[in-house]
Amino acid sequence: MFEDIIKSGPDFVCRLLARMQSDCKYYLGGGMRNPKWLWALEESSHISLMRQLFRYLRELGEAPEWIDEDEIEGYALAMGVAA
Repeated sequence: MFEDIIKSGPDFVCRLLARMQSDCKYYLGGGMRNPKWLWALEESSHISLMRQLFRYLRELGEAPEWIDEDEIEGYALAMGVAA
């Protein structure tokens, strides 16, 4: 899945990461922890992909300023996903 996503380019990857962050916020709030609101439809897969996408952007020198690895790990902890 990751390889298919990055073929779309860094702009798409950045927008997808933003969408996934929004999904985390909704999942933890009004979404009542229902994984159907997550892009990846499952907590550990969602967080794993967010980690991969962030690292990919960072390696390109295009890591967004609005999220970092600590914030992703905070979502993982809140969602019960192991590091």
